[in-house]
Amino acid sequence: MLLVPLTLALGCGGACNSKSKQLERETDQALVTKDGGGKAVSEDTIEFIEVKSLADIKANQGDIVQVIGLYQEVDVRKKQTVPAVLQGHVAILLDDKTSVFLGAPWSASAVRSAAERDELRDERVVVTGVVAARAPADPRGGASMQVPCMISVAGIVTEEFHEAFKAHVASP
Repeated sequence: MLLVPLTLALGCGGACNSKSKQLERETDQALVTKDGGGKAVSEDTIEFIEVKSLADIKANQGDIVQVIGLYQEVDVRKKQTVPAVLQGHVAILLDDKTSVFLGAPWSASAVRSAAERDELRDERVVVTGVVAARAPADPRGGASMQVPCMISVAGIVTEEFHEAFKAHVASP
């Protein structure tokens, strides 16, 4: 288990504006009421489960967790050839070499912004959100990649920032 300040969990690192503070309150309620997900420890701190392997994903299917690993852009084409064709899809490479996609690969929302990709490419990150052992099927039909994914992403920060923030919060 990991204690995380709510603003860090949401990815605003304490620099939240009024709109993000409203999201913080709404997300706080969702996190507290979600079975098996994060739980409130104090008014502004939530306890999350760290996910670093496929076994962790399977044990916490559908829960709000923090996935920790390497941020990498990935080729999602059915027939992959060299060179890779990168179109903005991202997966987090876990310690056990499992890739966790940020969103279902078929979804337009799975394409991450160029600014995010440039900032986080090949960085170790902490992603807060709902994890699934298998991406949902494409509602339009056809073949879908059967890969672990984050069904929703509440925030992403570098692991370095995450650790520094935890140390700061833990100090008296």
